[in-house]
Amino acid sequence: MSAATDLPDPLSPDDSTCPNCGATEAGRYCRDCGQKRPRPGDLSLAHAWRHLVDEVLDVDGRIFRTMRLLFTKPGQLTVDFFSGRRARYVHPLRLFLVVSGLYFLAETQTLSPSGLLRGRPGQEAAAAVRAAAASGGEPYPVRLAGVEAQVRLVFKITFIGTVLINGLWFWVLFRTSRPYLAEHMITALHLSAFAMIVTMVGSWLARRLSDPVWLGGIIGAIPQVYLAMSLNRVYPDRKFATIVAVVTVILIDVALLVGVSMLALRRAAGLPLI
Repeated sequence: MSAATDLPDPLSPDDSTCPNCGATEAGRYCRDCGQKRPRPGDLSLAHAWRHLVDEVLDVDGRIFRTMRLLFTKPGQLTVDFFSGRRARYVHPLRLFLVVSGLYFLAETQTLSPSGLLRGRPGQEAAAAVRAAAASGGEPYPVRLAGVEAQVRLVFKITFIGTVLINGLWFWVLFRTSRPYLAEHMITALHLSAFAMIVTMVGSWLARRLSDPVWLGGIIGAIPQVYLAMSLNRVYPDRKFATIVAVVTVILIDVALLVGVSMLALRRAAGLPLI
């Protein structure tokens, strides 16, 4: 008998041998390697789509439990992960990747180049944008819209990237409580996911309510309050370090976002970065 005929049919529903490791009497899931038993239709487009949705959104109920806990009990999702209660929730990295992908694609409020141009550091960039528009025979608003698109893109990338800075800073402040950097990155992933969701919801409301000034203040304050409540729950024995973290994380993130946005503005305006 040829080698090909000795192999089990990977799509046969009646075969009790695991095609992955060769274990016999394999049920729906192999008792040795854990692989799910292949079934006819596994390679169909409909099955592939269902599998993709399951993998990305985890629609078996965990996504809803995760989101409910993320919003109702700040920091508890992180505490549960540290305590080993993980199977019931979406993994922090998966949650962050899905939310950051939505945030990147969504129309969200960011630092506006129009606002940056009104400040003293942006006056040179404003003059450069006007000069470039005039020399190219292009209306200034059209030229500014192109610059704004570049700055918003850089802002979003930086906003997503602050999770690395925050996680590292949490490790510096709280490493005596939890020595591993990965633990503090989990904290940062949950906080960043919450902040991006609030930003997206706030941007949607701003467009529906004609961008009221008071809404921006509320949306800006919510992540700060959430940060304090989360850190107090995740690191209950480090009260002073929590206060330091809340103040410094806000300052670091704002300084980074404004600084990078100004550099992006100067580059888009055709000016040297420094």
